[in-house]
Amino acid sequence: MENEVKTKKKKSIFKRWWFWVIIAVVVIGIIGGLGGNNETPIDTDTGSTLTQNSNELSQDDGTANKEPSTNKNESLSFTLTAGKAGQYGKMISYNKGTEFEENFYAYYIPAGTYTVTNKGKYMSQVNVYSNSIHITSEGWEEPAETFDVKLIDVNKSDTITIEEGQHIEIAEPSTFEFKKQ
Repeated sequence: MENEVKTKKKKSIFKRWWFWVIIAVVVIGIIGGLGGNNETPIDTDTGSTLTQNSNELSQDDGTANKEPSTNKNESLSFTLTAGKAGQYGKMISYNKGTEFEENFYAYYIPAGTYTVTNKGKYMSQVNVYSNSIHITSEGWEEPAETFDVKLIDVNKSDTITIEEGQHIEIAEPSTFEFKKQ
């Protein structure tokens, strides 16, 4: 007598129930990821709603055009820390709802000439941009104009001028002290 070995034929992977469950989960995940983000951006530090109208960055809490009151005999001085709103920071978003969405604080400081000192741990950059948004030929949003870019070493200072219709952007983990001249 000869020992017969019976071999069981394996099912194709396409005929297994768990394969189709995995496919269904992946498809649902992809569809869910394609859904647009319809949330209105809210500044978490001030609770104000931010909008972009007519290619201008604006704030809906009514304070966008108000300047802080300062005594004319006193020099305006403040510190900006990247990633924190502080008194002048407003959360803005470029390319909303795309894979290249960029959310960050733009700092709307009063117009004037400032001495800027890097108080952080690393050499950092201060960028001065227009409040207007430019749409590139590829359809991406970016600031319409760059007015000034300063790379400042730790504990060193430089001078920048901010005019009406401009804002500052700084990258984390930067900290800068501004003194109005």
